[in-house]
Amino acid sequence: MKKIYIIIISFLFIYKVSYCQTQQGNFVVSGETNINLLFSNLDPRMESGSDNKVTSRDYSFDVRLGYFVIDHLAININALYQYSYYKKQLYQGSREEDIQTTLGLIPSLTYFFPVEGKLKPDVSLGAGYMALKERNNQVPTPDNVAYRYGGLSLNAGAGISLFLNKNISFDLNFQYSRNKLNDQIGNGSPQLQNIFGVMAGVSVYF
Repeated sequence: MKKIYIIIISFLFIYKVSYCQTQQGNFVVSGETNINLLFSNLDPRMESGSDNKVTSRDYSFDVRLGYFVIDHLAININALYQYSYYKKQLYQGSREEDIQTTLGLIPSLTYFFPVEGKLKPDVSLGAGYMALKERNNQVPTPDNVAYRYGGLSLNAGAGISLFLNKNISFDLNFQYSRNKLNDQIGNGSPQLQNIFGVMAGVSVYF
């Protein structure tokens, strides 16, 4: 009988360690970046000749704070930032510079499937606000603003997390975003976007 008690207690302990990350009342903080940007490349050869110098930089960060309202279901607030810089050397020492920035604030829900083992799949849904702005030194407007858009962003995703222990996981997520953004400086037509992305990052549970 004593052995049975020990087995039961051991099983409950293992279950506790395995699932305590996503239990009700816990918090999660995540940071992710777009894998596509990690492997992006720009060919410096241009149609007008190979002497033109091109510089390009791209960054993408997604920070999420979540709270598990029930076991395995978290309500989150996501902050998104994307930055894209492009500079091309033109004739007679002149140059073209272009900067695009994207900001987003997306409340969302994430559900972790309660499977055994260190790998746990999840799905997420969210809706929030997205804003885009582009500045180009060749555009004759105040602050060289080429366009500014803002509007509704609908998001869905599926991913998998590898839990190293009860507090840390490595995450891989496939995300889809559908955005309807309105022109904020003119009378242009709304911009419709359908974006697919692959995000990789780290989460901390406490």
